[in-house]
Amino acid sequence: MLLFVTLTFLIEWNNSDLIVADWIYSLQGGQWRLKSHFITSDVLHETGRKSIQSIGLLFLLLALLSHHNTRLAPYRRGFWLLFLSLALGPLLVSVLKAFTHLDCPWDLLRNGGEHPYLPIFQPYPGD
Repeated sequence: MLLFVTLTFLIEWNNSDLIVADWIYSLQGGQWRLKSHFITSDVLHETGRKSIQSIGLLFLLLALLSHHNTRLAPYRRGFWLLFLSLALGPLLVSVLKAFTHLDCPWDLLRNGGEHPYLPIFQPYPGD
């Protein structure tokens, strides 16, 4: 947690996330060509999400089976940890998206979007 907070402050302090986003935006000729592309949208995002869900369900099933199968019992803790990791990661992202005002790079004015960039610790105007 300390590493996460430290990295958040460092990224916010030196704007490295904006630098990378601006660089990618400029490489694509001042637009987000890959935003709705089949590979990035369908294959990586949708198929990736469904794959993570499927693997998570597999580890949940294995964790539950390990309570009844002595051959799986030594791996029970690992199954539960893998299931929790796969379940809590996307849940944490959803919660953070709901409670922060951070926009995707393509939503920022500086990169062709409609929203101004606001630092993570600055309150959103009007809220």
